[in-house]
Amino acid sequence: IGFEQMMMEVIFPFLDKLYLLWLTGSINSAHENFISNLIRQKIIVAIDKVKKNVDSKLKFMLYLPEGEQHELSLLFMYYLIRSRGYKVYYLGQNISLQDVSYTYLSHKPDYVYTMISETFTKKPVGIYVDELSKNCPQSVLLLAGYQIAAQAITSKNKIKVLNTLPDTIAFLDHLGENNAENSNQVH
Repeated sequence: IGFEQMMMEVIFPFLDKLYLLWLTGSINSAHENFISNLIRQKIIVAIDKVKKNVDSKLKFMLYLPEGEQHELSLLFMYYLIRSRGYKVYYLGQNISLQDVSYTYLSHKPDYVYTMISETFTKKPVGIYVDELSKNCPQSVLLLAGYQIAAQAITSKNKIKVLNTLPDTIAFLDHLGENNAENSNQVH
């Protein structure tokens, strides 16, 4: 079924069930970490197999904020973006806003993608999003995660909320269609 469909139809549903087993005490963190690391390795191998597109003009920067540790979804996003031919700057997990700002100034990405699920449970995530927007003024912010949905971050100027994985894939595919149309108009 291909790597992308396998992740969506097999791995992510499996991880949801694994999380429930952990919550109920049927397994411990070592079990969850063992499986997560196996999946992480497979995603990295899939990313490495994707040919880099040096012609792509669109650039993405991906990271998880400080306190966010679960990077499987972010790694999969890296795969999705790279497999569609875009340039990706992958910063990883637990990244400070200062480091995001520094990287933004160096690379000027068109899109900054982050997921906020574990942090900002007791304070408004909107303050962080406003600060991120100030630090990356020319980029469109792509936001996902439980706290983005739970705190109902509304789509402001240069902010796109991606609530589900199918929404994210549709957005990336739509970008690709727009790029194809724009390059056809240039020729």
